[in-house]
Amino acid sequence: MLPRRRLFSFVVTALVICVFCATYDRHAVSTSLRTTTEQAAPDDEASRICKRHRFQPFLNPGARKVYDLFMIDTELDLLEIRLNTLDSVVDYFVIIESAQSFTKVAKPLYVSENLGRFDKFKDKIILHVIDFTNFGNTSEWELESYSRNALYTEVFPTLKDSQRPTHGDVILLSDIDEIPKPETITFLKACQFPERTTIESNFYYYSFQWKHDGKRWLHPQATFFQGDRTILPQDLRGSAGAQSRVIYDGAWHCSSCFSTVAEVQKKLESFSHQEFNQPVFKDPAQIVRRFRNGVDIAERPLEKYSRIENNRDLPSYLKDNPGKFPWFISRDAPNANFLDFEGEGAKSLEEWVGPTPVVWPQ
Repeated sequence: MLPRRRLFSFVVTALVICVFCATYDRHAVSTSLRTTTEQAAPDDEASRICKRHRFQPFLNPGARKVYDLFMIDTELDLLEIRLNTLDSVVDYFVIIESAQSFTKVAKPLYVSENLGRFDKFKDKIILHVIDFTNFGNTSEWELESYSRNALYTEVFPTLKDSQRPTHGDVILLSDIDEIPKPETITFLKACQFPERTTIESNFYYYSFQWKHDGKRWLHPQATFFQGDRTILPQDLRGSAGAQSRVIYDGAWHCSSCFSTVAEVQKKLESFSHQEFNQPVFKDPAQIVRRFRNGVDIAERPLEKYSRIENNRDLPSYLKDNPGKFPWFISRDAPNANFLDFEGEGAKSLEEWVGPTPVVWPQ
């Protein structure tokens, strides 16, 4: 039998461990979501999924709608991949676009002008166009924040009939290049999850061939409809990780996974980070070099990417159509599989003879 003092110490230690585990569990969910089905689960299976991750089942998951909210610019290929990958688990895709970039440069309404390409999903797409013409001296960061909130504030109050949200409906918030995995959405629809939930993404750059080293990508976010108490999108995205419960390995993030050099240049010109809008970063031959070799788009020394051979962590639609989108799969071709560049890219940064930044981005 343990002496009284040793017994007391043992009990205190055990209590500390239990408190730590309970606290940790409030902020993390097992990565084993990948083992669940990609299709909407029946109620009994949904109940098992929720219990496995220590969530309570949602009382009527079959009646719960899922809204997928995101902004878009030129990324029509990503939109095609997203719509086809998530069609079976999303009820409505809420999309915002504008005829001006965040830096107020005029641009086409890419989705509006190409809706025929997505006719298969016309009953699910809720497209809203916003106009920055009368916003005066508003900064690009303020316009981005306004646009993100508009996904909710300018759309949800107008929804009617079957599109009208009801309490508890799932709201997903992401950028177009952040795609939740179908099994993650199945889990969220089936379970009672916290109003601030973060979905951690596997973070790829240029294609699914290059994975970002370092910090995890703590987007998309998820919440649920609560009428006037619904968390607005910008607030929701800003709370990533800190106040949220995190679902690990729950999405894909493919940043700068463009089919053309022109799209890369346009992103650099319209990006909120205007320090990237420099001739050396927009040179086509240098862009091809960076994409082929996994070099950061702005030559930042701390941004590193690891090459992945024969990556199978792909959205299902991309797996089924690898020949349709080769630039998402590999950048090994001499032209990095860009559709608007012929020949080979630059061999090194030293080949650049134009102006360079006084201070390079870090």
